Amino acid sequence: MMNYQTKLRKQYNKIMNICNEINDSSNINESNLKTLEKLLNNCIPKNTEEKTIYYFVKDLYYIDKENFLKYISNTENIHLMLITDNKSMMNHFNLNEKVFIGWNNEYKKYFVSKYVKKELIINEKYVDDNLNDIIYDMVDAITL
Repeated sequence: MMNYQTKLRKQYNKIMNICNEINDSSNINESNLKTLEKLLNNCIPKNTEEKTIYYFVKDLYYIDKENFLKYISNTENIHLMLITDNKSMMNHFNLNEKVFIGWNNEYKKYFVSKYVKKELIINEKYVDDNLNDIIYDMVDAITL
């Protein structure tokens, strides 16, 4: 059985390859997103030994994020990036404003989607509550 560090190293290399594909492509396809999601979810610890390592590294990361990231970036332990958080991973793999990596706390799994700018996301409740006002304002503007 492969130890957790080795598993993370292998996953890291595969993730780096798929992220390079995403970064080289002007069109992010669903296949790449699903592959990235699967690879990230393969990094989730499965047994007690893996969980012990995972939580130890996660604690070190949260104690001092900046120095932790500097340290692993300058060593052969860069694969520990996969035990940080979604923001650090997106920065490291250069996925900002291309791909969003999120964590589903209920299912304890990562999800990956194409990035959508905040200003393009419409608050559905706002639209539902104000749709009539918006339509009437538009009609008034047209008829004036």
